[in-house]
Amino acid sequence: MNKKTLFRAGILLLSAIAAEVVAVAVPDSAKHQPANHPYFAWLIIAITLVYFAGAILIHLKNKKTPNESDLFYRAPFLAGVLLVLNVLNIVTVKTALLAVYSTTDQPVALMNGAVDAISTPDPVATNAENEYGLKVLLDTAVTEPYASEYCCVSFVSSELAEKHPDIAAAFTRAVLKASAFVADNPEEAAQIQIDGEYVSGDAKANAEILKGYKYIPSVQGGYDALVNVATDLHDIGLLKESTDVSALVERSFKFFDGVPDSYTINGGEFADMVYESKSLSAAPETHVVNDCCG
Repeated sequence: MNKKTLFRAGILLLSAIAAEVVAVAVPDSAKHQPANHPYFAWLIIAITLVYFAGAILIHLKNKKTPNESDLFYRAPFLAGVLLVLNVLNIVTVKTALLAVYSTTDQPVALMNGAVDAISTPDPVATNAENEYGLKVLLDTAVTEPYASEYCCVSFVSSELAEKHPDIAAAFTRAVLKASAFVADNPEEAAQIQIDGEYVSGDAKANAEILKGYKYIPSVQGGYDALVNVATDLHDIGLLKESTDVSALVERSFKFFDGVPDSYTINGGEFADMVYESKSLSAAPETHVVNDCCG
Protein backbone atom coordinates (compact mmCIF):
# COMPACT_ATOMS: atom_id res chain seq x y z
CA MET A 1 0.00 0.00 0.00
CA ASN A 2 1.16 3.53 -0.70
CA LYS A 3 1.49 6.27 1.90
CA LYS A 4 -1.88 7.81 1.00
CA THR A 5 -3.63 4.49 1.64
CA LEU A 6 -1.87 4.03 4.97
CA PHE A 7 -2.77 7.58 5.95
CA ARG A 8 -6.45 6.95 5.23
CA ALA A 9 -6.37 3.70 7.18
CA GLY A 10 -4.74 5.54 10.09
CA ILE A 11 -7.44 8.21 10.05
CA LEU A 12 -10.09 5.50 10.20
CA LEU A 13 -8.41 3.79 13.15
CA LEU A 14 -7.96 7.07 15.01
CA SER A 15 -11.65 7.88 14.45
CA ALA A 16 -12.61 4.54 15.98
CA ILE A 17 -10.36 5.16 18.98
CA ALA A 18 -11.72 8.71 19.37
CA ALA A 19 -15.29 7.40 19.44
CA GLU A 20 -14.53 5.04 22.30
CA VAL A 21 -12.45 7.63 24.19
CA VAL A 22 -15.44 9.97 24.10
CA ALA A 23 -17.74 7.14 25.17
CA VAL A 24 -15.59 6.35 28.20
CA ALA A 25 -14.09 9.70 29.17
CA VAL A 26 -17.06 12.08 28.88
CA PRO A 27 -19.13 11.85 32.08
CA ASP A 28 -22.86 11.29 31.92
CA SER A 29 -24.91 14.39 32.63
CA ALA A 30 -26.41 14.49 36.11
CA LYS A 31 -29.65 15.65 34.52
CA HIS A 32 -30.60 12.28 33.11
CA GLN A 33 -30.15 8.56 33.36
CA PRO A 34 -26.79 7.05 32.24
CA ALA A 35 -26.51 6.81 28.45
CA ASN A 36 -26.89 3.34 26.99
CA HIS A 37 -24.47 3.72 24.09
CA PRO A 38 -21.57 1.17 24.14
CA TYR A 39 -23.20 -1.46 21.93
CA PHE A 40 -24.20 1.15 19.37
CA ALA A 41 -20.68 2.57 19.29
CA TRP A 42 -19.04 -0.81 18.77
CA LEU A 43 -21.61 -1.77 16.13
CA ILE A 44 -20.87 1.32 14.06
CA ILE A 45 -17.13 0.76 14.38
CA ALA A 46 -17.45 -2.91 13.38
CA ILE A 47 -19.54 -2.06 10.31
CA THR A 48 -17.13 0.63 9.12
CA LEU A 49 -14.04 -1.54 9.66
CA VAL A 50 -15.62 -4.41 7.74
CA TYR A 51 -16.54 -1.97 4.98
CA PHE A 52 -12.98 -0.68 4.79
CA ALA A 53 -11.50 -4.20 4.85
CA GLY A 54 -13.83 -5.25 2.06
CA ALA A 55 -12.71 -2.31 -0.04
CA ILE A 56 -9.04 -3.31 0.44
CA LEU A 57 -9.74 -6.92 -0.57
CA ILE A 58 -11.53 -5.77 -3.71
CA HIS A 59 -8.58 -3.53 -4.54
CA LEU A 60 -6.01 -6.31 -4.02
CA LYS A 61 -8.06 -8.78 -6.06
CA ASN A 62 -8.38 -6.41 -9.01
CA LYS A 63 -4.63 -5.66 -8.89
CA LYS A 64 -4.96 -2.36 -10.63
CA THR A 65 -4.36 1.23 -9.70
CA PRO A 66 -7.64 2.58 -8.29
CA ASN A 67 -9.04 5.91 -9.33
CA GLU A 68 -10.66 8.45 -7.03
CA SER A 69 -14.19 7.11 -7.74
CA ASP A 70 -13.38 3.52 -6.66
CA LEU A 71 -14.87 2.04 -3.52
CA PHE A 72 -11.32 1.71 -2.15
CA TYR A 73 -10.94 5.49 -2.11
CA ARG A 74 -14.47 6.28 -0.99
CA ALA A 75 -14.57 3.77 1.87
CA PRO A 76 -12.33 5.61 4.37
CA PHE A 77 -14.24 8.83 3.82
CA LEU A 78 -17.65 7.20 4.28
CA ALA A 79 -16.42 5.27 7.30
CA GLY A 80 -15.01 8.43 8.82
CA VAL A 81 -18.34 10.21 8.36
CA LEU A 82 -20.14 7.41 10.21
CA LEU A 83 -17.63 7.49 13.03
CA VAL A 84 -17.91 11.28 13.39
CA LEU A 85 -21.68 10.87 13.61
CA ASN A 86 -21.10 8.22 16.25
CA VAL A 87 -18.97 10.60 18.32
CA LEU A 88 -21.62 13.32 18.00
CA ASN A 89 -24.29 10.84 19.05
CA ILE A 90 -22.38 9.89 22.19
CA VAL A 91 -21.68 13.51 23.14
CA THR A 92 -25.31 14.48 22.56
CA VAL A 93 -26.65 11.58 24.60
CA LYS A 94 -24.30 12.35 27.46
CA THR A 95 -24.96 16.08 27.66
CA ALA A 96 -28.67 16.38 26.78
CA LEU A 97 -30.80 18.07 29.43
CA LEU A 98 -34.07 16.43 28.41
CA ALA A 99 -34.72 12.95 29.76
CA VAL A 100 -37.23 10.21 29.13
CA TYR A 101 -38.69 8.51 32.20
CA SER A 102 -41.50 6.03 32.42
CA THR A 103 -44.74 7.46 33.77
CA THR A 104 -44.38 5.79 37.16
CA ASP A 105 -40.74 6.92 37.52
CA GLN A 106 -41.44 10.61 36.90
CA PRO A 107 -42.40 11.54 40.50
CA VAL A 108 -39.25 9.85 41.85
CA ALA A 109 -37.12 11.68 39.29
CA LEU A 110 -38.66 14.95 40.42
CA MET A 111 -38.08 14.24 44.10
CA ASN A 112 -34.46 13.23 43.40
CA GLY A 113 -33.81 16.49 41.60
CA ALA A 114 -33.15 14.81 38.27
CA VAL A 115 -35.83 17.01 36.64
CA ASP A 116 -37.44 20.29 37.59
CA ALA A 117 -41.01 19.52 36.53
CA ILE A 118 -43.08 16.64 35.21
CA SER A 119 -46.22 16.28 33.14
CA THR A 120 -47.96 13.01 33.89
CA PRO A 121 -51.50 11.58 33.89
CA ASP A 122 -53.63 10.14 36.65
CA PRO A 123 -53.48 8.06 38.73
CA VAL A 124 -49.73 8.69 38.94
CA ALA A 125 -50.18 12.47 39.17
CA THR A 126 -52.75 12.52 41.99
CA ASN A 127 -51.06 9.72 43.93
CA ALA A 128 -47.69 11.51 43.69
CA GLU A 129 -49.29 14.78 44.76
CA ASN A 130 -50.71 13.11 47.86
CA GLU A 131 -47.59 11.08 48.68
CA TYR A 132 -44.92 13.73 48.14
CA GLY A 133 -46.91 16.94 48.63
CA LEU A 134 -46.12 18.13 45.11
CA LYS A 135 -47.20 21.55 43.91
CA VAL A 136 -49.71 21.27 41.07
CA LEU A 137 -49.14 23.86 38.37
CA LEU A 138 -51.96 22.75 36.09
CA ASP A 139 -54.68 20.11 36.38
CA THR A 140 -56.78 19.70 33.26
CA ALA A 141 -59.65 18.39 35.38
CA VAL A 142 -59.97 21.61 37.41
CA THR A 143 -57.87 24.34 35.74
CA GLU A 144 -59.82 26.54 33.35
CA PRO A 145 -60.24 26.71 30.42
CA TYR A 146 -59.10 23.09 30.17
CA ALA A 147 -61.60 21.83 32.75
CA SER A 148 -64.43 22.95 30.47
CA GLU A 149 -63.12 20.98 27.50
CA TYR A 150 -62.62 17.35 26.67
CA CYS A 151 -59.07 16.26 27.38
CA CYS A 152 -59.04 13.11 25.30
CA VAL A 153 -60.36 11.84 21.99
CA SER A 154 -60.19 8.30 20.64
CA PHE A 155 -59.10 7.75 17.04
CA VAL A 156 -59.20 5.07 14.38
CA SER A 157 -57.13 5.05 11.20
CA SER A 158 -58.48 6.64 8.03
CA GLU A 159 -58.23 3.26 6.32
CA LEU A 160 -60.40 1.58 8.96
CA ALA A 161 -62.96 4.40 8.89
CA GLU A 162 -63.27 4.29 5.09
CA LYS A 163 -62.97 0.56 4.39
CA HIS A 164 -64.58 -0.86 7.52
CA PRO A 165 -67.04 1.77 8.84
CA ASP A 166 -68.99 -0.94 10.67
CA ILE A 167 -65.92 -1.80 12.77
CA ALA A 168 -65.10 1.86 13.36
CA ALA A 169 -68.70 2.49 14.43
CA ALA A 170 -68.62 -0.52 16.79
CA PHE A 171 -65.38 0.77 18.33
CA THR A 172 -66.96 4.21 18.84
CA ARG A 173 -70.01 2.70 20.54
CA ALA A 174 -67.73 0.61 22.77
CA VAL A 175 -65.75 3.70 23.88
CA LEU A 176 -68.95 5.63 24.59
CA LYS A 177 -70.41 2.78 26.62
CA ALA A 178 -67.15 2.21 28.50
CA SER A 179 -67.05 5.88 29.54
CA ALA A 180 -70.68 5.74 30.67
CA PHE A 181 -69.91 2.57 32.64
CA VAL A 182 -66.94 4.19 34.40
CA ALA A 183 -69.08 7.19 35.35
CA ASP A 184 -71.71 4.92 36.91
CA ASN A 185 -69.33 2.37 38.44
CA PRO A 186 -66.06 4.05 39.51
CA GLU A 187 -65.22 1.44 42.16
CA GLU A 188 -65.69 -1.50 39.79
CA ALA A 189 -63.84 0.32 37.01
CA ALA A 190 -60.90 1.01 39.34
CA GLN A 191 -60.78 -2.64 40.38
CA ILE A 192 -60.74 -3.71 36.71
CA GLN A 193 -57.82 -1.32 36.15
CA ILE A 194 -55.80 -2.90 38.94
CA ASP A 195 -56.76 -6.51 38.18
CA GLY A 196 -55.78 -6.04 34.54
CA GLU A 197 -52.61 -4.12 35.48
CA TYR A 198 -53.66 -1.31 33.15
CA VAL A 199 -52.55 1.43 35.56
CA SER A 200 -50.60 1.73 38.79
CA GLY A 201 -51.97 2.61 42.22
CA ASP A 202 -54.62 0.80 44.21
CA ALA A 203 -58.32 0.30 43.56
CA LYS A 204 -59.58 2.48 46.40
CA ALA A 205 -57.41 5.49 45.60
CA ASN A 206 -58.06 5.18 41.87
CA ALA A 207 -61.80 5.01 42.48
CA GLU A 208 -61.65 8.33 44.32
CA ILE A 209 -59.79 9.85 41.37
CA LEU A 210 -62.40 8.54 38.94
CA LYS A 211 -65.17 10.04 41.04
CA GLY A 212 -63.56 13.43 40.51
CA TYR A 213 -64.22 13.20 36.78
CA LYS A 214 -67.54 13.63 35.07
CA TYR A 215 -67.48 11.02 32.35
CA ILE A 216 -69.89 12.38 29.77
CA PRO A 217 -68.86 10.67 26.52
CA SER A 218 -69.94 12.57 23.44
CA VAL A 219 -69.36 12.27 19.70
CA GLN A 220 -70.26 15.91 19.22
CA GLY A 221 -68.09 16.83 22.18
CA GLY A 222 -65.14 15.17 20.48
CA TYR A 223 -65.90 17.06 17.28
CA ASP A 224 -66.12 20.37 19.14
CA ALA A 225 -62.86 19.63 20.96
CA LEU A 226 -61.13 19.03 17.64
CA VAL A 227 -62.48 22.35 16.33
CA ASN A 228 -61.22 24.20 19.40
CA VAL A 229 -57.78 22.58 19.38
CA ALA A 230 -57.25 23.01 15.64
CA THR A 231 -58.30 26.66 15.86
CA ASP A 232 -55.98 27.33 18.79
CA LEU A 233 -53.05 25.59 17.08
CA HIS A 234 -53.64 27.70 14.00
CA ASP A 235 -53.87 30.91 16.03
CA ILE A 236 -50.54 30.33 17.83
CA GLY A 237 -48.74 29.32 14.66
CA LEU A 238 -48.28 25.59 15.21
CA LEU A 239 -50.38 25.00 12.12
CA LYS A 240 -49.37 26.74 8.90
CA GLU A 241 -51.15 30.00 8.20
CA SER A 242 -52.42 28.49 4.96
CA THR A 243 -54.11 25.60 6.81
CA ASP A 244 -57.86 25.50 6.28
CA VAL A 245 -59.04 24.60 9.80
CA SER A 246 -62.57 23.75 8.67
CA ALA A 247 -61.29 21.40 5.98
CA LEU A 248 -58.81 19.83 8.41
CA VAL A 249 -61.57 19.11 10.91
CA GLU A 250 -63.88 17.67 8.25
CA ARG A 251 -61.09 15.38 7.00
CA SER A 252 -60.27 14.25 10.52
CA PHE A 253 -63.71 13.55 11.94
CA LYS A 254 -66.48 11.24 10.81
CA PHE A 255 -70.01 10.78 12.13
CA PHE A 256 -71.23 7.19 11.76
CA ASP A 257 -74.82 6.15 11.18
CA GLY A 258 -76.19 4.09 14.03
CA VAL A 259 -73.92 5.70 16.63
CA PRO A 260 -75.67 7.98 19.15
CA ASP A 261 -73.96 11.05 20.52
CA SER A 262 -73.66 9.37 23.91
CA TYR A 263 -75.07 6.80 26.31
CA THR A 264 -76.53 6.81 29.77
CA ILE A 265 -76.55 3.72 31.96
CA ASN A 266 -79.16 2.70 34.50
CA GLY A 267 -79.18 -0.67 36.23
CA GLY A 268 -76.70 -2.04 33.75
CA GLU A 269 -78.82 -1.02 30.75
CA PHE A 270 -77.56 1.53 28.21
CA ALA A 271 -79.80 4.15 26.66
CA ASP A 272 -79.00 6.39 23.67
CA MET A 273 -78.46 10.11 24.03
CA VAL A 274 -78.98 12.32 20.99
CA TYR A 275 -77.21 15.58 20.25
CA GLU A 276 -78.31 17.11 16.97
CA SER A 277 -75.83 19.94 16.28
CA LYS A 278 -72.99 19.12 13.89
CA SER A 279 -71.79 22.61 13.01
CA LEU A 280 -68.21 23.82 12.89
CA SER A 281 -69.01 26.21 15.72
CA ALA A 282 -68.13 24.50 18.98
CA ALA A 283 -70.68 24.80 21.75
CA PRO A 284 -68.76 25.23 25.03
CA GLU A 285 -71.89 26.14 26.95
CA THR A 286 -73.22 22.69 26.15
CA HIS A 287 -70.04 20.85 27.09
CA VAL A 288 -68.89 22.74 30.16
CA VAL A 289 -67.98 19.72 32.26
CA ASN A 290 -65.15 18.57 34.48
CA ASP A 291 -64.56 15.82 32.00
CA CYS A 292 -61.96 13.23 31.16
CA CYS A 293 -62.74 11.79 27.81
CA GLY A 294 -64.63 12.50 24.61
